Amino acid sequence: MIKLRNFESLTETEKENDFAITAHYPFVSLLRFFRQTFILLIAGIFLSGCDLLSEDSDDVTSENIYILAELTAKGNSSTYIKVNLHKNESFGQPLELVNGDKLTVSYLGNSVELTKDNNIVEIDYTASIANQGQGGTYTLTFDRHDGSQITSTVIMPEPYTINSPSEHTVFRENDNVAVTWSPAVTGNELSFHGHLRCKTYEDDLSTEWDNENETWLTSDDGEYLLPLNKLISNLTFEITLEDEHFDYAAPCSLDFDISRTNHGDLAGKYESGSRLTAVQYRQIENLSVWLIAD
Repeated sequence: MIKLRNFESLTETEKENDFAITAHYPFVSLLRFFRQTFILLIAGIFLSGCDLLSEDSDDVTSENIYILAELTAKGNSSTYIKVNLHKNESFGQPLELVNGDKLTVSYLGNSVELTKDNNIVEIDYTASIANQGQGGTYTLTFDRHDGSQITSTVIMPEPYTINSPSEHTVFRENDNVAVTWSPAVTGNELSFHGHLRCKTYEDDLSTEWDNENETWLTSDDGEYLLPLNKLISNLTFEITLEDEHFDYAAPCSLDFDISRTNHGDLAGKYESGSRLTAVQYRQIENLSVWLIAD
């Protein structure tokens, strides 16, 4: 883990060491220059409201547009839609819809047009649509400025409920974290993502919170034993490399989420590799894990 500190916050001894490092290793100073320049460039673009290297959609044919579309339901009454468009590939220039190009999503007779949502390095097109707490078929329509239309469909997986554990449950590091949900879907797979966050300290007694993240695939059979020991052992290895130690007086925080995903039909009219997915997403937060001191 690389830690960045402001020069003014350094002690006099650390400042002297810093000058010595840059004197003997000029590339360190060069790296800092490029880092600061990049940060200033991104900040300038953000403040000016400009899109980073974007291109107008009407200059790109549909066959050369890479589309990444995800519909997410979180167990409430609406489905969130996010679409990114790029030229030629996933890392190509982001496209801005202009000159009559537009995206709409339809579900159970209702339609909503996606609107532009800028962030610092991407152009997102987003919307929410009522889902009545169920699955079903969603239709994504891309209307082009030339009058053509591309229609794609995806089936939202059936909703489910996490039965255990509940939020704020307390575990010890050797406990089994048994996750159950219903209904299960025979022959399907789920994606689990676990996030462990523990308080650590260095030899000078300064403290921070270190994180470990892992993702696993499992059968959608209604139960899964979350590998807590794997998260702890990975984080132990990482903090040992950094000469840090666990603060056993504070519990670790554990969150996990589950994704049940279906892939849609993009009609073969976009750039190869384009994706349309529908995800039933559930999350449990604020579990506590007490580590056992050696």
